[in-house]
Amino acid sequence: MWEAIRESAEIDWLRRDAERHLAQLRALDDIDALQPFVDRVTAQSGTPPRDWLPVVRAAGGAVFPPIRPGRRTRSTSTAGCTLSRSSPLWPVSFEPKRVDAAAPPA
Repeated sequence: MWEAIRESAEIDWLRRDAERHLAQLRALDDIDALQPFVDRVTAQSGTPPRDWLPVVRAAGGAVFPPIRPGRRTRSTSTAGCTLSRSSPLWPVSFEPKRVDAAAPPA
């Protein structure tokens, strides 16, 4: 949807907003890719990593595409790998969850 908006938008602010949403979605994908390695380091050491070096080592030394300038992902003891509040992509807007009309409210 955001790609279609970006490609078809004739208004600059709408195109920029779509680009921001796409960057946020890529950042969330990056975080999902990082989280297993953060979890592995945390399980092995008993504490969350304070920097990315142990995470890169856990990934086998691979150059990690998710660790990019401007994304400012971070690892926290309570939330796991998250987008830093200092990131230009913060806050990430979340799409509302689908509610099944047949299911009783939670």
